[in-house]
Formats: sequence, C-alpha cells, structure tokens
Amino acid sequence: MQPASVFAHAGPPFLVVTEQSLGPYMVTAWADPDVGSGLFIIEAMIGEALAPEGTTVTVSVEPEDGHIAAAQFTSVREQRLFGGEQFTIQAQFDSEGPWNIRMIIDGPAGRGETDFVVLVTPPGPGWFVSVLCLLPFVGLGVVWLFAIQRQKRQGTEGR
Repeated sequence: MQPASVFAHAGPPFLVVTEQSLGPYMVTAWADPDVGSGLFIIEAMIGEALAPEGTTVTVSVEPEDGHIAAAQFTSVREQRLFGGEQFTIQAQFDSEGPWNIRMIIDGPAGRGETDFVVLVTPPGPGWFVSVLCLLPFVGLGVVWLFAIQRQKRQGTEGR
C-alpha cells in the first residue's frame, strides 16, 4: 500500500487523516510540519466515546532521502478548548522536503496504524506570501508617483 502524499503550506495545521478507521479507533489528524519543530494533533474516538485511558499515539518520522534514521515521538493527551480530548506530538525535522510519517495508535481497545507523506517547509510564511503582502503598498506608491507627475505637468501647463 502506497502512503498518501500531503502538501504543506504556511499557516495553521492541515488535515492529513480524515475520519480514518485505524483498528478500533476513528482517527482525524492534523499536521504542521515545519523545519525544527513540527506539530501533529490527533483525535481518536471509539464510536461516540473518547479513546480510553492508557491509549497512546506515536509518530515515526523519516526523510524520504534517508539522510537520517527514523525517529519516534510519543503523544501527550490533553483537553481541547471546547471539550473532548486530543493527542499532540512535537516532532523534530532537520530539513525541508518530503518525509514519511507512520502514525501508530495503541491502547486497551487495540492497535491501528497508517502511513502518509508530508512536505516539511521552513517555519513562517514563504517568500511568495511576503511579496504578495507587499503588493498593495507598491501599488499605492505607483499611484502616488503618477499623481505627483500629473500635478507637475498641470503646474507647468498653467504657466
């Protein structure tokens, strides 16, 4: 089975697993894979109930180019702001590019796992976003220059 590819973007975490059945668990996961520290947020349910106490989620990360060995990171179970619980994992990425991810959920109810690929990007907005944010200011500058030139022409024509 070929792992699914997921493309990253600057901004908040994005969905990498959407209501997928992993063993007895129904799992939804988000990722924000930045160079340095990447974040994974996982919701795991069994029917309408939360995953039982003792359930853990582990993420294994490995670069596709194989320049370093796979590393494993274990989740922290925490309360969500608006009720319920989630598992969060801070994983370390040392370079940009595609990384293979294996997510394993294990607990008293059983075990499940899935594989996918994420594109690790530098933290913060990319150069394209920065240029895009500057465009309105450049546009205003151009309009201002045209207005000044027009005013000068009208001043010299009036003499």
